[in-house]
Amino acid sequence: MQGIATVTVRTWVVAVAIAAVLLASVWTRVDPRATDAEIRHATDIASFVAASRALDRGMDPYDVAVTRTHVPTDAATVMPYVYSPILAQVLRPISAHSLASIQRWWLVLGTASLSLFVVLLTGFAADRQWTGSDAPTTATRPVLAVLLALLLPLHFTLVSGQVEAFLAPLVGLAVWCTLRGRWVAAGILLGSVIAIKHAAVFLLLWFVLRRDWRTIGTAMITLMVVVGGSVVIGGADVWWSFLQWASSMSYERAVLQGFDPGDGYNLSWTGLLIRLGAEPAVAFRWAGPSILVVVMAVVAMRLRSTQMAPYRSYLAASLTAVLALPFAWSHHLLYAGPALATIFARPIALNERSVVITAVIAAVGLQVAPGMPLDRLLRYAGVELPVAVYGSLATILMFMLALRVVSRRA
Repeated sequence: MQGIATVTVRTWVVAVAIAAVLLASVWTRVDPRATDAEIRHATDIASFVAASRALDRGMDPYDVAVTRTHVPTDAATVMPYVYSPILAQVLRPISAHSLASIQRWWLVLGTASLSLFVVLLTGFAADRQWTGSDAPTTATRPVLAVLLALLLPLHFTLVSGQVEAFLAPLVGLAVWCTLRGRWVAAGILLGSVIAIKHAAVFLLLWFVLRRDWRTIGTAMITLMVVVGGSVVIGGADVWWSFLQWASSMSYERAVLQGFDPGDGYNLSWTGLLIRLGAEPAVAFRWAGPSILVVVMAVVAMRLRSTQMAPYRSYLAASLTAVLALPFAWSHHLLYAGPALATIFARPIALNERSVVITAVIAAVGLQVAPGMPLDRLLRYAGVELPVAVYGSLATILMFMLALRVVSRRA
């Protein structure tokens, strides 16, 4: 018992240290003393707050011309609001505060959330039910926590004010609950995440592969309850506006709203193919779904013919689901965190060449993802590469990683 308590204290100390380092690194780019007129980098939190303020005034949060009137656009860039009305509704109680103060609290709470997420990920890596093999000892978990804090796109998530700082840990908890047979808790967590970020529905594919129908059913019930409550509180008009916006999305509409699917920051297969010269409208509509169906079919066949550790199938499902979206940014890779943590932990427990190669592929893929500190370091050294190079290389390496893990060569 004493050893367990010691390890627990050590792990929490590391979590606090990670939080301090993350805050320090983020505040090198986001001045905590900035006013609304001086604020920078908080692109997404600015969009969330603008949508919440529009909703509070009975206006359409999905009309970017409207939302841009609710924050000082001379300092913060307001992009179209792309989430369900629930996020805007949740932020309404604090939306009257200055954007600068909201960002400060968002950074502090997001850092705490991601630090706890890192602690949770070390638990995945040490769980034999999850890894299906030897796992690093509890004494090495603080080392793994430091590696994860350096390798995962936590910094980019915080700097840009992404909601993944809170949603990715909830997804991680849902997966953890599933492993423990707590399907009600897992379903409630997943349903809540999907209610806020509808694109997260594709993460249910892993639960489909496991035939975990109870978790899926609970998630759907939770989703309906949350959406129903949102309609009762805020009315149906905003949901109708959301459904119209989501159903009408196309390549042309995305470009008109300021989203370029071929942008180098876009890690999706759609973005990669467009940058390689594919017909944009066709790639936007068909690239992601086609690749998703093929990969999931391969994973399903593998699961029927052989025993596969949960982290392997989860990595394939989560990475493929992310890359299949029309827009996939570096922070979306956090949803694959439980499996990525295992990838980085395995060389600690298993001194095998194939395991090390897999970890290197994952590490390089994450570090070249746009928005990671590597780009800034290279710029300081006088090396400046087009962001499309980073984005395209990250997409290819992440897909290679998924195929390698599914083929059991790692």
